Amino acid sequence: MLGVDLDSCFNMAQAVVGGMKARRWGRIVNIASINGQTGQFGQTNYAAAKAGMLGFTRPWRSRWRAMA
Repeated sequence: MLGVDLDSCFNMAQAVVGGMKARRWGRIVNIASINGQTGQFGQTNYAAAKAGMLGFTRPWRSRWRAMA
């Protein structure tokens, strides 16, 4: 689960970033559960995967804002 969530998030961002850069505009929307922030009993792997998605998206957003 961890690899699928994180790899897909990264691969999609890499696929669209060239067009976003050329247009100097774009959005990447990653949807993750609240369990990425709070966790839930018995779902450690799920919460870790969603937290990883949040950990990928936030620095990526900050980097693009700085470049705009």
